[in-house]
Amino acid sequence: MRMKSRLSLFCACIIMAVAVQVAFAGADARQKSAPKAAAAKAQQKTPVLVQAYYPFNSQHKFIADYLKKYQKAHPKDVTVELYDQQTPEGRKAWMKTGLSCSGIFINGKTKWDIKRANGKTESVDFLKRMDVYWSHQDFETVVKRIAAESKTKAKAKAK
Repeated sequence: MRMKSRLSLFCACIIMAVAVQVAFAGADARQKSAPKAAAAKAQQKTPVLVQAYYPFNSQHKFIADYLKKYQKAHPKDVTVELYDQQTPEGRKAWMKTGLSCSGIFINGKTKWDIKRANGKTESVDFLKRMDVYWSHQDFETVVKRIAAESKTKAKAKAK
């Protein structure tokens, strides 16, 4: 009986190790970049490109609404592209990202470091549902930082 439980424990450990490796491989794939990000970035006139991949149904529509409202309020800083996973085109575009869930790319990346008020830096992954896994404030912090850096570079270039 002991041998059987040890074998079960051993098999469970192997399965867990494989699952961890697969999870880390998925995280690496997410950080490559959104499809078309480089091409879209070259064509846009704003320093920030946001590409959102969600099923824009009643449970997720608020995310699209928020992103569109933010773009409208900051037209010189942000370009937003929305991909509805419920449409064939949106699902196809999402599948090319390598993501296993919904999320947004900000200038081709889902993961960004954010310096908190307490001085600590935290890594935020803009995946899954807004207001549960990441916040409006997280998003705005990253976008404002990129826009400010872009303006600083533009001023330095102009001198």
